[in-house]
Amino acid sequence: MLSLAIFGYNATDILLILTTIVSLEAIYLSIFIQYTVNQQARVITEVAEDIGEVTEDVDEISKDVDEISKEVEEISVDVDDLQADAEQENISDTETYARMEQQIGVILKELETLKNRETNKNS
Repeated sequence: MLSLAIFGYNATDILLILTTIVSLEAIYLSIFIQYTVNQQARVITEVAEDIGEVTEDVDEISKDVDEISKEVEEISVDVDDLQADAEQENISDTETYARMEQQIGVILKELETLKNRETNKNS
């Protein structure tokens, strides 16, 4: 300080200049810190919005999966019903074929009987 006093600056002026420089530095640092905080807040807000959108998408997909699951269950029930109907028809067809065979057998016996009668008449 004595060397500056030689050039005509007194200690009060030197301390005033030093205090002003330190104050300006503090103001600059606080502005820089606030700018960084604001920037991070924007990024966090954007990330939060993205997370919200993803959550909504997941909820919609979950609902779609539930609906598809219900539809698959309904289709499964329909397939089971169709299989039961097909089995029932197969049983009905089998019974019908058995009846037809019996009737054909009866008709064949009657034909043989008639044939035997004709043969006996001709003999």
